[in-house]
Amino acid sequence: RVTPGQTAGTLTFKNAHRLTDETLNVPVRRSAADARPLVQLALAGAGTSDVAYLYAEAGATADVDAAFDAVKLANPSGLNLATLAATGAALAIDGRPAFATAQRIPLQVAVPATGPYTLTAATLANLPATTALTLTDALTGQTTDLRRTAAYAFTATAGAPAVGRFFLNLAPAAGALATTGAALAAQVQVYPNPARGSFALLLPAGTAATAATLMNALGQTVRTLTATAATTVDVAGLAPGVYTLRLTLAGQPVSKRVVVE
Repeated sequence: RVTPGQTAGTLTFKNAHRLTDETLNVPVRRSAADARPLVQLALAGAGTSDVAYLYAEAGATADVDAAFDAVKLANPSGLNLATLAATGAALAIDGRPAFATAQRIPLQVAVPATGPYTLTAATLANLPATTALTLTDALTGQTTDLRRTAAYAFTATAGAPAVGRFFLNLAPAAGALATTGAALAAQVQVYPNPARGSFALLLPAGTAATAATLMNALGQTVRTLTATAATTVDVAGLAPGVYTLRLTLAGQPVSKRVVVE
């Protein structure tokens, strides 16, 4: 993969790079079963398919880690599935910290033609019993429990934004949900952030409608709205700057920082 903005690269192998001592060769095999939690997602439709992998690994972060992640290379077919790192980079293989903590991971879903498609949790391996795994469709507002229903069928439009519709949610299972303000805030997604024109506000699955207020740096209210599981917030006409979105979840005050460009 060449540096962004480049179209070609050169890689040189020297004779000194050869292994001449077979005792130094690294076996290309696993000596034991992989015990790491793993989610394999599959996107299918228009006569083709693509997959993305999410797994838990000690030392991995939500950013792009050269040791744990693989950057997504787009398919010529136009059908592409990837997770998004915290930096916004698309990943085909995404290593994350332990799945026990609440995480909402944006997906990149691009299709070559308008029509029906399916997102499937093709593999769920070694997931902790206390971890809930759901898929949120921000366009329809529907949330699917992937442990109970592995496949989600939907209609997509060619040329529609590939990011901002689908989110993969990892959270403590029902009955073990954290209720502190910080834990709840971690489950609230604002995307894209920075925002231009509007942003999507996604709340934890099962959250009842709640009032929300967007305030500027001076503490002045610039928007009031009723937030549901998936809500689009209009910020057109607002001056560029840093805003605070305030709402209440499970009786706890929650604040999210929003940057408007």
